Amino acid sequence: MPLFTTSPFPPNPLLVQALDFIFPHRYPFDHTSKTILLAPYEHNRSAYDAIVSSPNPPYPFEQGSILNSIFPSTFYTESLRSVYPLYFAVAYYVLAHWLSGAVKRNGSKDYVKGNPLLRFIVLVHNAFLMLFSAWTWIHVFPVAVDYISQGLRGAGFEGVKLALCTFSTEARYLNKFNYLFYLSKYYEVVDSVILLLKGRQVGQLQSYHHAGALISMWIAVRFGSECVWVFTTWNSFVHTLMYTYYLFTALHLPFPRTLKRSLTSLQIAQIASGTLATNLYWFLRINPGAVLQGIAKRHVGSTIAAASLIVRQFFSFQESPVLQSTEYTHLDLAHNARFRQESKSPTSCFDTTGATLALWVNTFYMLPLLFLFAQFFVNSYISGGSASRKGKANRYEHKTLANGNGKAKT
Repeated sequence: MPLFTTSPFPPNPLLVQALDFIFPHRYPFDHTSKTILLAPYEHNRSAYDAIVSSPNPPYPFEQGSILNSIFPSTFYTESLRSVYPLYFAVAYYVLAHWLSGAVKRNGSKDYVKGNPLLRFIVLVHNAFLMLFSAWTWIHVFPVAVDYISQGLRGAGFEGVKLALCTFSTEARYLNKFNYLFYLSKYYEVVDSVILLLKGRQVGQLQSYHHAGALISMWIAVRFGSECVWVFTTWNSFVHTLMYTYYLFTALHLPFPRTLKRSLTSLQIAQIASGTLATNLYWFLRINPGAVLQGIAKRHVGSTIAAASLIVRQFFSFQESPVLQSTEYTHLDLAHNARFRQESKSPTSCFDTTGATLALWVNTFYMLPLLFLFAQFFVNSYISGGSASRKGKANRYEHKTLANGNGKAKT
């Protein structure tokens, strides 16, 4: 599935040259499915060709499962086309600001406060996103810890590097949660709908956050970015806490201002640490041979079967897929080390040009977002607090968190 909508016309030469300038190198698994060993490695192909010919990650849902019925393979393939996240993000951004102007002109009427049905919908919305975020984190975080620990136990720092560089979207287990987390970014714009119904305007921080998160998560999933696990684990953890706060607010339960401030600080820390962690990938070079030797010497294997059993016991009612399917060999570090060692460029951390494109897009999205969150923090808890101490009305005193559906403008 190409990056852009299929066209009978050749690509713009300037675009091709620009991509070749930004991405001068080809990677081990460009131009073919990463499930094929010894994939063609053609240095004479352009970066544009490498990107548009990149296949989708494998369909992640088991045949006959509930998720397979809800999201069939045809939907999965169609949903990874670029036209949907790009157009949706632009339409959302423009519409959110246009409706904010309309809300201001209409006197900022609150339609939620006196409407039991809307209040119930807000409650269900926040509870759903809280539970979904927790469910995602609970299922992804143990897998990430296990995979990195395989590298640490098997070959120390070299093993950790290899683990970080081979978080494979070929493993349907991981891709399932990454893909669902991508789809959730469409639904999260309901935050803005709720804010508008409460008679509040959607600010630059919230609109940029929602639009950019959708595009960033799409491109990371679409091109199988090695870094996508960082986005999924970091963001799902923070969203679990964030939507818990929104649920408390919807239920009119007390929530200490200190904790609310800490959640905003946590959001900033998430963005800063996530941006730093993913950009360290540019400097990583791997040695699959050394890792294989270390794993064989120490007899290191995956413990994800045990981790999955724990998750199943306490948080799930389904049989552990890790114990049932050979698809999960992609979560075994030794398997991926052999896979990389036999490629044409075994030391490369990135495996496709599309994966590097995904990291560029995420970085350029995160940096302005970090600035907007920092600005929000200063206005809400520093400048606002100083104003109130001087006897002025502190318009930030009852302000909600930066990216949600609370009582005040964001």
